[in-house]
Amino acid sequence: MAKKDHSTTDIVLSNPTNPNDKDTDSLVGLLELLPDKTVEYLKKNKPKINLYVQSFINGFSGSIIICNDNCPYGKRCPFIENDNAPIGSFCPLEIGFMYSRVEKYIASGNFTDQFEILKVNELVSLELIENRLKAMIANDGIIYDQVIGVGAKSESIIYGPQLNPLLTQLTIIGKKKDDLAKSLNLFKKTNTKDTDNTFQEMVNQMEQVK
Repeated sequence: MAKKDHSTTDIVLSNPTNPNDKDTDSLVGLLELLPDKTVEYLKKNKPKINLYVQSFINGFSGSIIICNDNCPYGKRCPFIENDNAPIGSFCPLEIGFMYSRVEKYIASGNFTDQFEILKVNELVSLELIENRLKAMIANDGIIYDQVIGVGAKSESIIYGPQLNPLLTQLTIIGKKKDDLAKSLNLFKKTNTKDTDNTFQEMVNQMEQVK
């Protein structure tokens, strides 16, 4: 059986945490095992495939939300507002946030060790969860009426004001995030103005993966 020639496939796995670190060999063996139609799909969808593969490498495969009708950002998402939501694909807002924050943290801490970079990725994953919780709390309200009991004859339901239980989860995630940031000494190294000014970088990153 003749060996397939995939020398022109040119699929490059680019690491978003280190754009100069490119590995073309990691897919060579894989391409030999795939049917031709799958290889053709890879050729036509390189940015998307690279993004998915890199998300596994960096530990983000389970962190980025999949765009859906019940997305916590739905009420304020510009993509949904303009009927351009990529339902079934990674959320472009979270992709942009993830790329921007990882790059900022690595630059501010001058991290090169792979273990440190993985910890940065974990930190950003926690920030993604924190963002979702904040969006959900904004949608539901901090205080809302919740069932606290039933009437004497079990014919009526008694409601009372309760704090949104997501606030507890937000506190837990915030504590984990702060502990991780302290372990990376990011509180001293991070410039608040730089890390908060991320919108343009998010837009640039989203443009690259379209």
